Parts: sequence; C-alpha cells; structure tokens
Amino acid sequence: MIYEFVDERGVLVEVAMPSDDAPDIGAVIERDGRLLKRIASLPPKPTAIWKPYVSSRLPRNLEGVEKTKDGKAVVRTQAQERNLAARLGMERE
Repeated sequence: MIYEFVDERGVLVEVAMPSDDAPDIGAVIERDGRLLKRIASLPPKPTAIWKPYVSSRLPRNLEGVEKTKDGKAVVRTQAQERNLAARLGMERE
C-alpha cells in the first residue's frame, strides 16, 4: 500500500509499505534521514462526469434557454437537460 506523510517543511511524501507495518495517523517515522508524519490519505477528486454541450437535436431558438449565435441550445446541467426533455415531451431511445 502507499501511505502519505508530510516532512518538516510540509512536503507531501508517499511511502510504499505493507499495511501491517503502516504507522497510525499522526505517528512520526524516520525515512532517508527525514522525519515524516503520517497523514490521512484523501481519496482522489472525482472526475467530472457531466460536461455542458451544444445540442444539435433540440429545436433552435428555444425560449428561456441559452443559445449559440446559430440558435442552438446550450445545455449546462443534467437537470436542465431533463427539464427540457420533459417540456418538449422527449424520451430516451
């Protein structure tokens, strides 16, 4: 497993070691002549699943919707997409 530590200067250091040998969070170890304090590892940030898009399927110049200069709808959120689909009576295939 890889565990995260911080040295005296606040630099993050990753150390690989068996889970049986891992010190408790807050414990200090010496590694390569440096004192390292174990910190809680944070999970990676989730990747963005949703990305705004310009719809080529929706009718142009829809009321109350942000549009491109060509009148195509700009869909910013999934909630907006669902509301537009419901408003226009659209269903997924």
